[in-house]
Amino acid sequence: MNPAQSTFLDALRGLAAQLVLIGHIHSTTHQGQTWGIGDLGVIVFFILSGFLISYSAQIKQARGGYRLPDFLRDRFFRIFVPYLPALLFVLLLDSYVFTHTNALLYLEHYNLKDFLATLLMLQQHPIGLFSDQMLGLEAFKLATFGSARPWWTVSIEWWLYVSFGLILFAPLFARLSLRYLALLALVSIVPLFNAVAGTGQGLSLIWGFMALLAWAYTHWGEKIEGQARAFRDSGVQARLLLAVLLVTLCVLAIVRVIWISYIETGFVFDRPRFYDFNLYVLLLLFFATIFVLLGSGKESPRRPVVKFVADYSYSLYLIHYSLIHAFHALGYLDGDDWGALIACYVACNLTAMLFYLLFERHYKYLQRLYESRLPHGGRR
Repeated sequence: MNPAQSTFLDALRGLAAQLVLIGHIHSTTHQGQTWGIGDLGVIVFFILSGFLISYSAQIKQARGGYRLPDFLRDRFFRIFVPYLPALLFVLLLDSYVFTHTNALLYLEHYNLKDFLATLLMLQQHPIGLFSDQMLGLEAFKLATFGSARPWWTVSIEWWLYVSFGLILFAPLFARLSLRYLALLALVSIVPLFNAVAGTGQGLSLIWGFMALLAWAYTHWGEKIEGQARAFRDSGVQARLLLAVLLVTLCVLAIVRVIWISYIETGFVFDRPRFYDFNLYVLLLLFFATIFVLLGSGKESPRRPVVKFVADYSYSLYLIHYSLIHAFHALGYLDGDDWGALIACYVACNLTAMLFYLLFERHYKYLQRLYESRLPHGGRR
């Protein structure tokens, strides 16, 4: 992967986080209204995650000595180093809001059960949803804690990582034990459920498709980019055809959004809709085409500003909604006050930057510190 491709992925990741932030500011200050762009940001996150997690794991595996425990440690420290402080941040912020205001929104999820569920990545777990909706056992329903509403996606991502690791590093089929298969079935409950039901219309499926594309790219990436370079350089008509392809994919994506948001609803428009598998595929093809073309182009340096915006995007995703909820509950956020809206946007970004500098960016150091205490540095 060259610097131009890395910058492209950084830009998508940073943009996705900003879309989620702007969408939630609007939906909080205009109750009952939404632009839906936060959903689009989540889709982009899943597309990027499926490709990058699979790509990086396979590159490390190809170098030798990289096993399932190594992969799981990588994922654990990357996810939980900022996740645990963020959960404490949400607890403290929600505690202040619920004790100093009359806000009732999300108070029902401010309890020990949902706190522990979120701590263990069990929020919105299918077993709890089934127990509640099918058996009437509401006590078994596990919700996201307090105002950390967007974290349902983090849970899906985590269990996707674990499931993917068990598949990628699985022993040969003849050596697969029933215990291994049972473990895979257990941890795959969340992504498999999301593939057919729940929020997101199959986000875990598009994650899996991107993981397969990453597998293809690690094996045939140079050949694919070489052919793309040869085709692009073959003449003006080839470059025009590539431009037409990108424009067509973009137009088809827009038409699909119009179809599911307006035409499919009987010409009744209430909000833009983006959770749709057909749309996922169009976006996947659009991003993949650009990615391959960038890989076949001239080398260019990675953009440090774009990289930094991408670097703190996970911290921003974790804490932004609780901040918005607090600002709104405390009376500092008004949908008709542009100054307050901009101040909230800036405050969320600055707080996320600080959170990144204090916690998230140290995940590799903490992982190395932990592994240094393991026999053989954690490696076999």
